[in-house]
Amino acid sequence: MGLAWGEAASRWELDRGINKLHPDSWRFTLGKPQLYQWPLTDEWRIELDLEANLYHWDDPFRDRSISVISAVPLFKAITSSEDLDYYLGLGIGVAAMDSDIWMDRQLGSHLQFEDRVELGLRYYRHQFSLGLSHFSNADIADINHGVNVYQIGYSYFF
Repeated sequence: MGLAWGEAASRWELDRGINKLHPDSWRFTLGKPQLYQWPLTDEWRIELDLEANLYHWDDPFRDRSISVISAVPLFKAITSSEDLDYYLGLGIGVAAMDSDIWMDRQLGSHLQFEDRVELGLRYYRHQFSLGLSHFSNADIADINHGVNVYQIGYSYFF
């Protein structure tokens, strides 16, 4: 189970150099870590995690929020030192949004794909991460502005 907080900046904000006072997105994750493992060398291994995510993005343009659910298989290249695991995670999944408009972005479809890159470390049952998720409809619609979400996260494994 994990929580992440971050920013989902729009072009409008970036063009005007607006600095926010608080993060505008969060993610709640339920996942199955270490679904599969493949040893590469004595120091490196690949793990497959499967995640179900619920995102929440604030939308000050329309004075509402956007909800997103996604499922992402995340492949992690992992190396260990002492009691710490360091990893680079990469994944591509599918997402459903309750709106195809967010701030100044025309997303073109309620169906999106989530590409994720994540750097992190695990210490026993605790995981800390920095990540970037990109949401896009992969040109299945005429309009495809996409959204990038930068987040810092914490997970606890039961």
